[in-house]
Amino acid sequence: MGKAFFILILCVGAQQCVFAQSAHQLIRKGNKAYAKGDYADAEAEYKKALAKQPQLPPAWFNLGNAMYQQGRYEEARQPYQNSLELAKTDQQKADAWYNMGDTWMSQKKWEESIQAFKQALKINPHDNDARYNLAYAQAMLKKQQQSSSSSNQQKQHQNQQNRQQQQNSNQQQSPENQQQQQPAPNQLTPQQADQLLKALAQQEQKVREKQNQNQRPQPIPNGKDW
Repeated sequence: MGKAFFILILCVGAQQCVFAQSAHQLIRKGNKAYAKGDYADAEAEYKKALAKQPQLPPAWFNLGNAMYQQGRYEEARQPYQNSLELAKTDQQKADAWYNMGDTWMSQKKWEESIQAFKQALKINPHDNDARYNLAYAQAMLKKQQQSSSSSNQQKQHQNQQNRQQQQNSNQQQSPENQQQQQPAPNQLTPQQADQLLKALAQQEQKVREKQNQNQRPQPIPNGKDW
């Protein structure tokens, strides 16, 4: 999680002090709820403080922390952005950038988190946590890009294989279609079959005639001479 940000509020003028003290009390109440892990209650107290005095950077910052702890990273960024714009010191600005980087990193949006941590380090070069998170986000971005590149290459390779298989299938189907249109080698056309039957009939007739010529006449029993 990002950095805790609890700042005492100084009062200038009697009338302003009444409002500031009331908002400050609400922030302290929210801080106690936050420390107990009651992040929803802490959020409610910070919002009450901001309703009384909307220009308080710590109220915005702590509101972002409460939202972050509830997993509402997208929502948390706006309070951090508000605290950044209202920040009075470089440390407050660096902390706001750092926690915004945390929200991006929690959503695995590495490029955005990298930019946020770079801004934090630009303001506070000695922030080792920001430097570590920056290195981690850069490593994860590189891994993501390599994985995406590998996935694209695999997809292209698969597409090439599919196209090649389709071409091979088309080439195999073409000869089959041609063979279906042509008669099989051992299959006779109707005309050839008719000619063959006639030839067989003629051959059979010649065989019978030859047999009759070689056959001896047989006597008829009790015979009458026909």
